[in-house]
Amino acid sequence: MGIDKSNVRFVIHYNMPGDLESYYQEAGRAGRDGLKSECILLFSERDINLHEYFITVSQADDDYKDKMGEKLTKMIQYTKTKKCLEATIVHYFEPNEKLEECEQCSNCVQQDKSYNMTQEAKMIISCIARMKQQESYSVIIQVLRGESTDYIKYKGYDQISTHGLMKGYTTSELSHLIDELRFKGFLNENDEILMCDTSIKKLLSNEVEVFTTPFKQKATEKVFINTVEGVDRVLFSQLVEVRKKLSDKLTIAPVSIFSDYTLEEFAKRKPASKQDMINIDGVGSYKLKHYCPAFLETIQNYKAKV
Repeated sequence: MGIDKSNVRFVIHYNMPGDLESYYQEAGRAGRDGLKSECILLFSERDINLHEYFITVSQADDDYKDKMGEKLTKMIQYTKTKKCLEATIVHYFEPNEKLEECEQCSNCVQQDKSYNMTQEAKMIISCIARMKQQESYSVIIQVLRGESTDYIKYKGYDQISTHGLMKGYTTSELSHLIDELRFKGFLNENDEILMCDTSIKKLLSNEVEVFTTPFKQKATEKVFINTVEGVDRVLFSQLVEVRKKLSDKLTIAPVSIFSDYTLEEFAKRKPASKQDMINIDGVGSYKLKHYCPAFLETIQNYKAKV
């Protein structure tokens, strides 16, 4: 950062660094005179997608990419942990160091506001296991909520014991819980498919518990304007509507289909084929097959009229 001042009172990250080393170095600029200072980290799913994209397109060898992916995972886990933030950073650099809770970070101050989701975690893991770890977010959520789509009936998921096990939860709540399990390392995602990590053994045997912040449902879907230069806002609005219709039809959260950033890239580049779409950040093979056709049709119709 190049800041040689001892009395910095605030360090605010408006996006998430790619690793804890960078965050620690930058946040460490605060309060070098020993007086109280604050470090604030703002982050979103888009930050994660951006770092994953840079790792994917890097010209480095696979070993280096794997290491960067591991560092990114640790950074994500830091943003999601409910443990003492200071102790978490110290443990990262010094795994054998014993440190008491600082009692002043946001997690220490808000410990009483966390929610024990261990029981829900076991339900979700059980459902994934009964589907042989072969399905995506949307299908898992549909099964847990007791949906009976043609695909679910075809696969026989309406007959498994976890079908409808969490029917009292909204789609957004289940997405939130699954995200927590993924960010905490209990679930892994490979080409849109969710699979269980070996660490679930400790969870299932009650050796560890899982905590999260209480989920708050947003009243309306927000559309962020002017986040990508050169975006056709008329087309972007149409793509947002397509996403909403798909979201309602599949009973999944809109962001599980495509983020605003990806839709903005669609509206900027106006891809003419699936091959064009696969090169856009946020599009994987599963989404290319199941979601992209509706967006591609909208883009083609729009281009024909302009």
